[in-house]
Amino acid sequence: MTCRDARELYGACVRLRAYDVLSATPSLFDFVSALLSTDTSCFPATFVSEVAKRGNLETLKRAHASYPSWVSNWACLFAARGGHLACMAYAHEHGCPLEPTIVVAPHKGVLDSAAAGRHLACLAYAHQHGSRGDASVATVHNGQLGCLKHKQEHHFARDTWMICNEATVRGHVACLKYAHENGCSLSFKLCEIAAQKGHLDCLRYLHEHLDAPDLPENRVCELAADYGHLDCLVFAHEHDFGWRENTCCAAAHGGHLDCLTYAHENGCAWDHTTLENSAATGQLECLRYAHEQGCLPSPRVCYCAAAYNSLACLRYAHEAGFPWDADVCLAAAARGWLEGLAYAHEAGCPWNAKVCREAVSSLECLKYAHEHGCPWDACTPNYAAMEGRLDCLRYAHEHGCPWDDEVCEVAASFDRLECLIYAHEHGCPWTSRTCEAAAVMNNLECLKYAHEHGCAWTEETVLAAFRGGFVDCFKYAQENDCPCSDATFETLLLIDSKFVHIETLNIDEN
Repeated sequence: MTCRDARELYGACVRLRAYDVLSATPSLFDFVSALLSTDTSCFPATFVSEVAKRGNLETLKRAHASYPSWVSNWACLFAARGGHLACMAYAHEHGCPLEPTIVVAPHKGVLDSAAAGRHLACLAYAHQHGSRGDASVATVHNGQLGCLKHKQEHHFARDTWMICNEATVRGHVACLKYAHENGCSLSFKLCEIAAQKGHLDCLRYLHEHLDAPDLPENRVCELAADYGHLDCLVFAHEHDFGWRENTCCAAAHGGHLDCLTYAHENGCAWDHTTLENSAATGQLECLRYAHEQGCLPSPRVCYCAAAYNSLACLRYAHEAGFPWDADVCLAAAARGWLEGLAYAHEAGCPWNAKVCREAVSSLECLKYAHEHGCPWDACTPNYAAMEGRLDCLRYAHEHGCPWDDEVCEVAASFDRLECLIYAHEHGCPWTSRTCEAAAVMNNLECLKYAHEHGCAWTEETVLAAFRGGFVDCFKYAQENDCPCSDATFETLLLIDSKFVHIETLNIDEN
């Protein structure tokens, strides 16, 4: 077996995640070492890192004894991450750097790795031997009060705001308390974080220790309601954090009926947005509760339900007497929601030509609308071309929908070559504005197709390409004799004094 074979053997172990086979089998390690002894460049430094990560000190020693010059950049970091102090110390004492030269995700360095893994001994070793990183956030992330105390006592916790923030996010009230008692400042923003995450103990501690005679305007109740943390909502209300209409709106948006009920029964104001948010997120129970409890009605409840594909809410809102108009059908069509469109139409909701325009997002919706008598106009194929929906463009044309030259212009503008080809081949008119639209948006293929198939063009095409600095379109127009008068060239030179396109476009100034 050659050195190359040995490296491939190691590579196979890496691909199969079979590091334990290498690190835990001395005979295999010796075999690989013997094969690699003739070519030190073949020895994988990553092997040393994996050995350190798994705490196999004997294998690490053999690796160093065989190849003392092969010091892994990551050995200390991986050993710290795994909590293997002996491997970490051995690697460091034999030349491995504590801090890697390149940061490796998800931790910043040895201190961060040790703290994230809750390994106080490794953390202390790294600090004692010169590492000065800040692992406070990782420490608090895992709720390691002992590690946090160690860092504070040795004065290498820098970002005190982030410490309190992370403690609150993770709900580690002990770390929050210790950090505050040792100089970390608190803010009302932390109260909002605690309410959002549902950490009542942190919210209670923050309330008790924030020094303010009057609570400022805040979103504590709103966030607690939005994320469904009733205990935090109750605490916030009982301790005068304040609430407004947006609290009920947030509870409805999240579908948290218990929070909505509590807020309403305890005097929290609400308005039409509570109903609208219930419908928009498909929260039928919240919608029903708010309506039955006399929430201010809204003319947009049906629209919100249709815009977010909530059939149950749409049906309830209609049967409960909420008004609707053609915008409801339009919203369903725009979403490609055939079921909602069919329900609204069959239940008597009005519609108009705008519905077919929006229905081009779904051929089924367009078919349904047309077959059930919804009017359409020349804007329908325009919208189909704009969206690149060749199927809808074809359907509209084959079923008698009128079209005009704007179809080709829109297709060229939005680089919908297939739609442009279809429209032209089926007799749709076009004008010089088709070429101009293609040049304005730098759509060379559309410009080529239009010109090569007889579409007229004017010097506006040249000007459009020039103004945009679109070299390919400009050259194509020039090389294919697009009209361009001397006066137009003078205009180009004048424009160039502001936009400096002459060098880019290779225009001969003479």
